[in-house]
Amino acid sequence: MKVLIVLDHSAFFPYFETVVTSLCEDRHEVKVITRLGPKGDEEYRQRMHSSIANHRHGSYEFTLRKRADSRRRLIRRLRGAFDYAVYFREQHTSPQLAIRRLDRCPTLARRLVQSRAGRAVISRDGFLNLYRDLQARIPADQQIVAQVAAEAPDVVVSSPFISPMCWDLEYVRAARTLGVPTACAVASWDYLSTKGAFHLMPDYVLVWNERLAEEAEVIHAIPRERTVVTGAAKFDCYFHLRPSLQRARFCRRIGADPARPYLLYLGSSQNIAGDETDFVRDLSRTIASHPATAEAQIVVRPHPLNGAVWENFDEYGVAVFPRIAERPDLEGSRADYVNTLAHAAAAIGVNTSAFLEAAIADLPCLCVLSSRHRRGQAERGHFDHLLRGDFIETVPDLKGAAAALGEIIAGSDPRAEERERFVESFIRPCGIERPAGRSMADAILVAASGCRSHDAVFAGRLQASERAHAQSHSKG
Repeated sequence: MKVLIVLDHSAFFPYFETVVTSLCEDRHEVKVITRLGPKGDEEYRQRMHSSIANHRHGSYEFTLRKRADSRRRLIRRLRGAFDYAVYFREQHTSPQLAIRRLDRCPTLARRLVQSRAGRAVISRDGFLNLYRDLQARIPADQQIVAQVAAEAPDVVVSSPFISPMCWDLEYVRAARTLGVPTACAVASWDYLSTKGAFHLMPDYVLVWNERLAEEAEVIHAIPRERTVVTGAAKFDCYFHLRPSLQRARFCRRIGADPARPYLLYLGSSQNIAGDETDFVRDLSRTIASHPATAEAQIVVRPHPLNGAVWENFDEYGVAVFPRIAERPDLEGSRADYVNTLAHAAAAIGVNTSAFLEAAIADLPCLCVLSSRHRRGQAERGHFDHLLRGDFIETVPDLKGAAAALGEIIAGSDPRAEERERFVESFIRPCGIERPAGRSMADAILVAASGCRSHDAVFAGRLQASERAHAQSHSKG
């Protein structure tokens, strides 16, 4: 069987590395089509994808096409309108983010959706499905159709699919033209609530867990019968990697005192927390003045996309590592990250997926809930996944943080059981010992079994048709 995986840009490959490995080990042919993507040189991207080339049945190309025909402008305008409009659904969990999609929304559509009647219409699931039916009637770009046809895949997998103006979506449109089954993989835990709308209905939607399946159904009117829970393949490596350096040696390397415990500050993205340096200064000084944490120090792990603010940062008792922010995508940077997690006493941050990696590392986690970071916490729907997981100790201010961290340093770990349950339910819901990459590979093979109806899909109609199919199959 041949699987064609189309990624909007190469930075999404770490989400699929163990998926590709699982498929290739089962002797399925896997081809990844992507483009170099933002902020990355070709050598780095080639190294990131080298694991595909190591497999006899794997290959990749940086040949992803953007739609270039006469319908490109129409599609951009439709997508711009609905990427904005979806935030005005009553069901949406992050309505404040609509402003991020404002510049691509045509003026008339903007006025309509902002009205009371417009909000009522966009909140109807049936309206979203009719829009997707309209999108499905737009012919595919013939150059993209030819590219997909030349690969002769048994299934096309697209990711992230939901991000504004991502071009992997057009490969799903092309696959439908060719009668090839399709699946989209929602890349990360925040995409359903922060990135825009579903513009086409693929045969299957792959999500990490039941919470995201529920989010897809509520926010985007994706019938539950279309979604498949696979776990988060991106994190598979963290379940088996161990620290490569002893604590004393690692601390000396990063400029921390080996004789003192360190608290790991997990940086958030620019959109979530902005410039976090003042917050860390305040945190450091509060910790230094509190008797329970006076001996503690802080190690900052900058967010890969928010590293510039830390390059010249200087504060007593705070080490920044790595000083130049990096993604833990390659062997060396990944080992550094594992060492940083393994030797910390606790993790603290605003709102970041690094909390998920900290939970896998069984590291106690803490978060300050305050108006200071309201924009990146209360106004972000995906933050609720962390709160519902109940594995993060939440406090209202820095003094509360120092007191809670002091108890953790002293040996208390009140949320250890919740942390374990969160990892099992959110990251590996198909079994804690089962790599999510394997589960996603199996889901892709199921998707290859055949196309579903591409008409406007209503849950009741879908359930009825699938029941009828099952009954006819059992009779046969």
